[in-house]
Amino acid sequence: MTARLVKLLPPTIRRIDHEAFALGTQGVSPEHALKEIEATIGEEKAQTEYRSIEKTKRLEAQTTYLEQRLPDIQRAWADVQDRIGDQCPPMLMPALMLLVGASAVLAEAVMLAPSLDAFGIADHLEQLIFAFALGAASTIFFHFTLET
Repeated sequence: MTARLVKLLPPTIRRIDHEAFALGTQGVSPEHALKEIEATIGEEKAQTEYRSIEKTKRLEAQTTYLEQRLPDIQRAWADVQDRIGDQCPPMLMPALMLLVGASAVLAEAVMLAPSLDAFGIADHLEQLIFAFALGAASTIFFHFTLET
């Protein structure tokens, strides 16, 4: 039973009963062992405090940085509210336009892909990628043409 428990214990846990038996057979006084245990506990306590202080200082630095940035962010938010008022920014229509545009380019790529056999591109995935890139480039070129 104890052999199983010993296997389950993490390697950092000291088995004091074993150490006490070994030190007792060597004639070492218990006070020396107790001082060693207290020193180990003190060292672990100091390491734990150091790790917690390190995390605390990192969080305090982030808090200070964010507090310094807060006035700029509040000014930017006030500017946005002045421009658009109390209404929500338009999100649905641009998202819908993006979805329709991407679908159109994807449909064009699917229809254009088989014709790329003539250019020596036989792999279906490569055809789709090349056709999508060609369709996207054509769309951007058409957009720039309309704006000029």
